[in-house]
Amino acid sequence: MQEMDSWTATKRGRSLRCSAIAARGESDSLPGRLAGLLAVGCLTFAGCVGYAVPSDLSLLEAARAASAREDWPAALDYWRRAIERPDNQDPLPYREAARALIGLGEIESAQLMLDRGIELFPEDVELRLMCGQLLCDRGFRRAAELNYQVVVRKAPRHADAWLSLAEVQLDLDLPANAKRAVDRYIELEGPCTEALFLRGSIRAQIGDLSGAMTDFSGAFADPEVSGELLTTAAAVVTQEQFSEADEETLLLACSWTERALEMDPQDAEASYVKGMIHEQQGDDLGAVEAYERSVELVNHLLAMTRLAQAYARLGEFDRADAMIDRALDLNVHASHRRMLERVRRAWH
Repeated sequence: MQEMDSWTATKRGRSLRCSAIAARGESDSLPGRLAGLLAVGCLTFAGCVGYAVPSDLSLLEAARAASAREDWPAALDYWRRAIERPDNQDPLPYREAARALIGLGEIESAQLMLDRGIELFPEDVELRLMCGQLLCDRGFRRAAELNYQVVVRKAPRHADAWLSLAEVQLDLDLPANAKRAVDRYIELEGPCTEALFLRGSIRAQIGDLSGAMTDFSGAFADPEVSGELLTTAAAVVTQEQFSEADEETLLLACSWTERALEMDPQDAEASYVKGMIHEQQGDDLGAVEAYERSVELVNHLLAMTRLAQAYARLGEFDRADAMIDRALDLNVHASHRRMLERVRRAWH
């Protein structure tokens, strides 16, 4: 995989994505550059002006050291000064200044910094990748996709960009495109938990339950896999399109909820999904036990609703009514109240 800078490496979980300028490339004229530098200078606030550079370090060395110790005010000041140097021809200060702004919670300013960096250095794939990650976190997934596409076009062996592209394309409901991207990642890097789980999710979306279960199983060979991933994968079999899933598939999915509950017995969502799988198996007693546990842990409206229906199927209509009443006592939205009353009418 292409070597990533320190910001990209620390953001491997893809958690901060931002707002708008995907693929523009303004000319790097002197007036435009000076205007951009003035704009960048305005991003600095009083608290991070005038940090002295240690006598034994250069400006860039001081900037790198401040970033490494996450001293974001000092790092921002040093990187801003590096940007303002007339001889600066390096995109790194823009990336690192943006990283410092993110550390300071100045997300909009970080976006402006990245936008300016992309205007000046449109070929820099790490600026594009970082911009895509910021855009994604703020919900601008289409703009993020455009940035990732630029990266994989310019650096087709940049595996991390392929995986990011696959994630955002799945979010954009482009599963065929997402599968091509994650397959390319696996071709470059080999299978890993993240990629296999993502490909399993993609296969589920296109209706390939068998392929999805195979990929999920591969992902869950990792003993450190989270309970959230286990529960999310297990819930796939409860989707309406997979209502005819065979018993072997249902048992495998149920085993994932049990594994999640072994990790965290207080996981209400895992209990709820386990109840849905038992329902699908025709095991109302097992479903009741799982739903009761979910409701015991939290006011889980969906678990309450399904529990009431399971009670009714078992002929326990008083308990079913009591559960509907409990759900109504949550002061839920009017549309939910109407839904609950319709559910109750099924046994009255």
